[in-house]
Amino acid sequence: MDGAINLFKPSGITSFKATEQVKKITGAKKCGHGGTLDPLAEGVLPIFLNKATKIIPFLKNSEKSYVATIRLGIITDTMDSEGRVIEEVRDCEIPSIAKVEEIVKNFEGEIEQKPPVYSAVKYKGHKLYEYARKNIAVDRRARRVKINKIDIVFYEFPFLKINVICSSGTYIRSLADDIGRMLGCGGHISSLLRTRSGMFTLEDTITLEELKKRNGIDTDDKYFKKVDELLSDYKEARIPDTLKRNLLNGLPFSSEDIKGVSDKIKENEYLKVKDSNDKIIAIVQSVSKKSATGSEKNFIFKVKRVFN
Repeated sequence: MDGAINLFKPSGITSFKATEQVKKITGAKKCGHGGTLDPLAEGVLPIFLNKATKIIPFLKNSEKSYVATIRLGIITDTMDSEGRVIEEVRDCEIPSIAKVEEIVKNFEGEIEQKPPVYSAVKYKGHKLYEYARKNIAVDRRARRVKINKIDIVFYEFPFLKINVICSSGTYIRSLADDIGRMLGCGGHISSLLRTRSGMFTLEDTITLEELKKRNGIDTDDKYFKKVDELLSDYKEARIPDTLKRNLLNGLPFSSEDIKGVSDKIKENEYLKVKDSNDKIIAIVQSVSKKSATGSEKNFIFKVKRVFN
């Protein structure tokens, strides 16, 4: 049973706890989640089972979608409603809808964003929240993220509800805090729903309660994605059985050894490799190498993950 469950994580538990519950329910030997959701947040949380856990690092750049409600006028230390109130802005001018629209649209595109003080981003080997709990201030370096689109769903002060489509690594808590400060009244996340994480959508999720009621996992159901589906965007190559053992032992091979490449290969590109039984056995990365004559480009493929 190798693949991923599209779990609906409820608000109030950590992503780690949700993953542990799925592991217990399914009896999987290994489990891991893709794209952490804060305890307050709910929605799409892909849980990878067994051999599929090896794929997680290769799916980190997937686009995300959220519905966020911002409570304006109150600033908390965690940038959400679970934190301690550090400032309540009582005398701010209530922003007009025109002002809100102007400010919100300014965040579309590539932006520099500092991660929240209470986050799992690491600084000198330790997570930021570990420093925050000890009241130690550290330099939170801004990271470049991309907000593809923001739409206002509802606005009636002090509540602002938005739809956000963004790159992986974007902190919606930081976005809410920044929007609040730009409006001159501060703000924090009061509710957060993730509606999409790459190929995983809200419509195809399954709850922990529903998962418990099932007699095992139906790998053909919409909430489950097999390894081949998870790597559907990857170009495909086939290797002869004579080289399969070498590949599974991590030995590199050249482009001359590959059959049935599904599309033109680029340098530093990841490919999924299948055997003669149409089974994915590895993920490899292309490294350029000039031919003996130097007139044409060849490739050496380095093994990044094997599935054996």
